[in-house]
Amino acid sequence: MTNREKYIQLCLQEDLPLHAQAWWWEKSTADKTWDTIIIEDDNRILAAMPYHVADKWCLHALLMPVHTQYHYVYLAPDAPVDTPVRLAQAMDALCRERHIGWCRLQGFYPPQLTEALRSCGFSTDLRTTYRIASVPPREELPDTYSQNKRRQLRKAQGLHLTEMSADAFYTFHRDCMAKQGKLIDYPAQWAQSVLPEAIRRQTGLLLGAQNEEGNVLAAMFLAWDSQYAYYLLPAYDPDYKDTGAMTWLTNEALCIAHQKGLGFDFEGSMIPSVALSYRQFGGEAISYCCIEKFYNPILRVAVRLHKHL
Repeated sequence: MTNREKYIQLCLQEDLPLHAQAWWWEKSTADKTWDTIIIEDDNRILAAMPYHVADKWCLHALLMPVHTQYHYVYLAPDAPVDTPVRLAQAMDALCRERHIGWCRLQGFYPPQLTEALRSCGFSTDLRTTYRIASVPPREELPDTYSQNKRRQLRKAQGLHLTEMSADAFYTFHRDCMAKQGKLIDYPAQWAQSVLPEAIRRQTGLLLGAQNEEGNVLAAMFLAWDSQYAYYLLPAYDPDYKDTGAMTWLTNEALCIAHQKGLGFDFEGSMIPSVALSYRQFGGEAISYCCIEKFYNPILRVAVRLHKHL
């Protein structure tokens, strides 16, 4: 059995988060360029780490798939204390064997693992997401919002919720970005692979805010696991930016999370204006870790220059 097959079996046995699921990795990497590091003793998995190798500036990079906000590492509850060290060393060895120029991952890693990774030369940096641990019922939600969000919600009266197909959602998102002079940051192939699979598995919905004329004003991909609903791919039509549609749709997504008994994760952001918006919905800042290591000095310079463009 290959490591990838072992990980698929692990996902069937363990309650892993959305972005750790094998189906997410399978559908998010159209060319199936993912695999798993497995640490095991006596055929028992002690630790598992899915990874994806991509080409970046003509060099190999170990990165996360498109729109995979969090990277997760599985550690067995009773794993020996040296397991994080073994995993960190296996990550470093993998990067060297595969001639990886740059490794960059981010997620909720155990402190023992981040310490072990630092000893292997990885840098670690904290990032921030915004979460609501317990979502109030619909009638109480506005009381947790800022005055600005309550005002936007009142402006959006008369909208109704609609479910969208993957193709319709992608077209809407692409057109919204074009109206803002921007390019959409994921390919149609990814949308056609991941979005229908999430809906088929009943772990996701493509939601739209529609007005009385039948126009979609805002949309999002809402996905969930057993713990959280995730606010993914929000999009709004700039022609209707003052209607409060995005606030209204976020409120509806929060109501769905409450109905399912889930917390709500806004998935970032480090952008101040976006972070402010999430706080205005009652989101609380939660830290997670970004780990990074450059094995190629040229790629290090290229990445640093790209970040400052």
